[in-house]
Amino acid sequence: MTIPSPPTDNLYKFIAISGTLILIFSFAFPTHYILKLGEEIADTTAAIATVKMRIKQLEMIKKGTPDYSKQLEKVNDLQAKLINNNIMNEQTIKLLYFLFFQIITGIIMGLALMYYGFSRWYLRVQIHLDEELKNKAKFHAEEKS
Repeated sequence: MTIPSPPTDNLYKFIAISGTLILIFSFAFPTHYILKLGEEIADTTAAIATVKMRIKQLEMIKKGTPDYSKQLEKVNDLQAKLINNNIMNEQTIKLLYFLFFQIITGIIMGLALMYYGFSRWYLRVQIHLDEELKNKAKFHAEEKS
């Protein structure tokens, strides 16, 4: 099985097919990462909720506990974990925004290249090839008759 070579016989055809590939890859490539990041956000959000609930429990316990310093240390550790999870969540959301920007940019660029390539290909090349083929067919029809 041979790998097809890119169309280099015509610049417009090459531009049009390149635009098509950019459009396809701008959907396929980031979508995988968006789904993965969505799972990470869900996990981090669940961890944040768990930590918040545990902090509330420890604060209620520390009020009635004579060993206040141990409970305070646990609360501080959990609050640090909460801050870390929030930072991870913010970074993940920033990455999601970047991926959405990448998708939109790929769509716009792909569509622009496709439009330019296909329209130029048709208007400057294909019309003339069709006319030439029509003339050859007419000539062969006249020869047979």
